[in-house]
Amino acid sequence: MDVMLDERAPDERPSDEGMVPERVRRDRSTHGDIADFLASLGLNTRLREHGVKVEQLDALVAQAIDDPCHKTNAVPVTSEDMRKLYQEVL
Repeated sequence: MDVMLDERAPDERPSDEGMVPERVRRDRSTHGDIADFLASLGLNTRLREHGVKVEQLDALVAQAIDDPCHKTNAVPVTSEDMRKLYQEVL
């Protein structure tokens, strides 16, 4: 009989809650806590609340990719990744 071992780190293994990795579940909870905190301060958390329009996303993506911090980021991020991020927070 073949036995398959789960060699992933414990926080990368799916939790019992909908088979979502524990790390992802914790991240979502943290993001929610931060959003709640910002809202309690009366701070806007969406780009559109700051006047950003969909038509401006190309310029924002280009600026983010050209930013020196992006070039030294430990995790590679593509223009498409940036666009998805901006769309999520629009």
